[in-house]
Amino acid sequence: MVKSKFAGVLKPLLQEPSESTLDRKPDAVEAFSPLFENGKSANTNKDLESVQLQAPAVPKTSGGKKGNPEFCQVTAYLRRDTYNKVRIRLLETDDKRDFSELVEELVVRFLDAKAE
Repeated sequence: MVKSKFAGVLKPLLQEPSESTLDRKPDAVEAFSPLFENGKSANTNKDLESVQLQAPAVPKTSGGKKGNPEFCQVTAYLRRDTYNKVRIRLLETDDKRDFSELVEELVVRFLDAKAE
């Protein structure tokens, strides 16, 4: 029988826990135990329960279409070959428009032509 490459990982998980493993602190607790004593921070003596974790501030983007209420996201299906050719043409011609600006320009032209 071929031995799985995960056998070493699974073996301890499949075994019944012994008394020595039940009494043992997890590695993470041991690593941080010098920082905290009796539920209090060793550095500031504040109760851990009173410490609130805050998510780091997310920098606000300076604009863009996604956050602009004047724009909405739409989905259109193009043949992959066509889409790739358009992207290449935009890059080769140093055109400053992105794909969505090109599509919007074409749609506006379509609307203007139908209005005449």
